[in-house]
Amino acid sequence: MNVIFHVLTGAAAAGVATRFLDPLRTGPGTYLAMSGALVGLGVMLHGLLDIAPHQYPLRATPDILVSSVLIAVILACVRPRWVVLTSASIFGNILPDLIDLGPSMLFEISGIDLRFTSEKVFFWHTPEFSGSIYNGSRSFESHSYHSVVVLLATCAVIAAWNTLARNALTRRR
Repeated sequence: MNVIFHVLTGAAAAGVATRFLDPLRTGPGTYLAMSGALVGLGVMLHGLLDIAPHQYPLRATPDILVSSVLIAVILACVRPRWVVLTSASIFGNILPDLIDLGPSMLFEISGIDLRFTSEKVFFWHTPEFSGSIYNGSRSFESHSYHSVVVLLATCAVIAAWNTLARNALTRRR
């Protein structure tokens, strides 16, 4: 799937996590452990999204640009106490693409070759497990999966909004 969907999933997972953790009442170890767990969960969620049949509604360059802006907006809206947790969640969700696809994309754009191997680290990026569809044959199914991801992510963020997001009216930190 496009990176933008992985970023949305990361924000949603962070939102759900904030409902179970209060960094002001628990120690920093618990907060860091939850952040680490969200990195691992993000990698697993990435795999689930990539295994589902999907097309790519955005080409790579606009996807990366929109995703970067989205990450900046999300982190700007998050309360300061949740920035590390939210960053960890988003990072875990995009990490497989950074590892498996990032070096090749960097090489194509800049000529800098950081490709150590042509093998993929994450099995869902291999042809036999990837749900990638390039011929447009299952666009309804693909759009349905994308819509479900956006809907569920939006619902999770809305449900956690009072805990997760900055609110200028209440001035809570």
